[in-house]
Amino acid sequence: MDDLTNRVERALLGALITDPGLVPRLEYLEPRVFADDLHGAVYEAIRPLPVATAPSAGDRIAAIARAAGPQVSEEYVRELAASCPDPGHGTAYGLRLVQAALFRRIAQRADVLGGQAALLEHEEARVIEAGANGGQQALDAARYLGLISAALRRHTAPLIPTTSATAERSPAASIDRKASDQELREEHVLTALLQQHRESDQILAFLPAAAFTSPERKEIFRAIRRLRQASQPVDELTVSWELATGSDSSSQRHGNPGPPFGARTTVMRLASAGDSGQSPPKEARELLSQLDRRTVPGRQPARHAQPEQAPGQGSPSPAAGFSATQPPEAAGPQQGREPRR
Repeated sequence: MDDLTNRVERALLGALITDPGLVPRLEYLEPRVFADDLHGAVYEAIRPLPVATAPSAGDRIAAIARAAGPQVSEEYVRELAASCPDPGHGTAYGLRLVQAALFRRIAQRADVLGGQAALLEHEEARVIEAGANGGQQALDAARYLGLISAALRRHTAPLIPTTSATAERSPAASIDRKASDQELREEHVLTALLQQHRESDQILAFLPAAAFTSPERKEIFRAIRRLRQASQPVDELTVSWELATGSDSSSQRHGNPGPPFGARTTVMRLASAGDSGQSPPKEARELLSQLDRRTVPGRQPARHAQPEQAPGQGSPSPAAGFSATQPPEAAGPQQGREPRR
């Protein structure tokens, strides 16, 4: 199982453990949607627990551990509860697990189809060698099925990676190398967006992805923007998922790991980074000015940056989202963790 899918499964269970009211909103989920059998067992233990008369947090954890069986301890349930970045994003995690389950089924069908194509190609090659008529046409059909199987595997690769693509890459850099002011400024802005700064929409309204100097940070910024435009919640897991499944880079389209896989490591790091003490909108405007200087040498700092706006203004217009069924939090501003001040 892909590590990202594992983290989203744990986050969803953590949300369900923390917020009993989330259970009926995810009643469409079946235990089989979990790739990890132990996660499925915990989910089965959570579903029948009463919601209207939910016990205290400690009693609920103990009840879940008892119902899940001897393989699940109370400590394990507590670890699951602590692994959720934001319980308010639980419905978004549920939608992503449905997508992961669909990808697994597609990958399984691709493997079956690939095996059948290989067998048919082998058999028809023998027919051709024997000089029988019609063998070439059947051989062409077998190869066509093989191409379909390969295409399906490439489609599912972001969540069902091959062994060679499983390891997430980090940017090549010397451990002794000190980050430049530009790199630090870019990371500060991305940290603010990942941690749901109150002026995130304002930053996204005027800052282009071209203001970032590395492909990795550009990918992260674009992923955050796509989520916000689709009224989807933003945290380290939803952004990592978007990088894996929603990237439009050429490397991703051709089934190569590419920048999105390396970017996921950076997302997890920045999501837990401390406050830089800088103003994110001010840092973002400086990135815009630096972009102007790189684009037109000798040009003065950007004059087209918009004035300060009230939080929530200037946000991107809604676009086609992750699914036709949007989670409840998609109806308005994100709820959940306290915005970073």
